[in-house]
Amino acid sequence: MDMHIGLIQMLKLLPSLHVLKRENSALIMQACQRLQEIDDDIVHACTEKLPEEARTQEGTCITWRPKYVKDVFIFASNDKAQTILGIMESGNCQFFRSCDACVYSPDEGNVVYMGHVTCDVMGDSESQMVVLLYDIITDSVLEHKEALPTRYLRLLQHKNVIESCFHMGEAIFRVQWIGDNKCIDKVKSLQLPHEKDCIIQLGGGKNYEVVAR
Repeated sequence: MDMHIGLIQMLKLLPSLHVLKRENSALIMQACQRLQEIDDDIVHACTEKLPEEARTQEGTCITWRPKYVKDVFIFASNDKAQTILGIMESGNCQFFRSCDACVYSPDEGNVVYMGHVTCDVMGDSESQMVVLLYDIITDSVLEHKEALPTRYLRLLQHKNVIESCFHMGEAIFRVQWIGDNKCIDKVKSLQLPHEKDCIIQLGGGKNYEVVAR
């Protein structure tokens, strides 16, 4: 709960009502479902012992999950005033808007970004809130059932815009690295400005699954 309150304060969030519209309902409902799946898998991973060696599926990707993290989605369009941030809290998806945000769709149409919100520790123990984006969902993605590597390539194509222009409250944005599932040992040894909690698999039978600590 404390992290939830801190997130609201630092991202300058206000409740966002009546966000579902015919033209964005499919994307937002998909994003809420993804957050619920993530929430369920994190709870499951905390109660079940993970195998000694990570079991990954062919064609999936991996990345890390920060230790202190809030899972979010951000719905954006060409209208910056319509930006919506979604968070799971107590099993419910809550919608917010920021009174100080610049997040938008780099292309025409609506987009949902999936992300981790955490804090990087900079020099002299200064902290910087950061939104790590690792996936993108559009109407085209849903229609054509695009695989994760294709979706991630979309993110990388807009990396410069995301990392130089996007912000929400005091948070900056970064594109989180994801890569081949054979890179688990390298991911485990990564030196990052925030603590890692576990390794997650993306794009398999589950969209998000803890596979190693």
